Amino acid sequence: MAIKLLAASDLHLGRKSAFIPDNVPEASTRFSWRRIVDYAVSHSVDALLLAGDIVDQDNRYYEATGLLQEGFDILGRAGIEVFAVGGNHDHDVLPQLLRHHSYNHVHLLGANGHWEVKTFSKNGQKIQFAGWSFPAGSVTENPLADFESAPVNKQLCTIGLLHGDADMA
Repeated sequence: MAIKLLAASDLHLGRKSAFIPDNVPEASTRFSWRRIVDYAVSHSVDALLLAGDIVDQDNRYYEATGLLQEGFDILGRAGIEVFAVGGNHDHDVLPQLLRHHSYNHVHLLGANGHWEVKTFSKNGQKIQFAGWSFPAGSVTENPLADFESAPVNKQLCTIGLLHGDADMA
């Protein structure tokens, strides 16, 4: 049986778009997060991958973290593992949230800008996730330059989690 994964990034929970009217709640970041969580549960996803900027830095401590915690709780009860990396907008809130709440099923990879690898097993199959999280809101070095230092098991399928801009030099 295959391992089922769902991936998301750039939700920016807590941000309200100036271009979306208030009477269209299904276009909100709150609605998107709830749909991702509901989809993961209803489709028996094994792991949810979050590749940064899940929370927006401008409204990260009230509205966004409560909503994120609620989703993590639902995913935990469903037995769904979460593997995440921090982006430039949530580099500080994700580590803080995970320090203050015990989520055995939520794994922040690559804290402080160092590559980290976690292995996930399900039904006798193994996969590994290599992740790098933003250590600050702005980074000028290319994190891929250090990827060779990641303790990757070359015998396993590896999925990398990294938040960034493809065209930045």
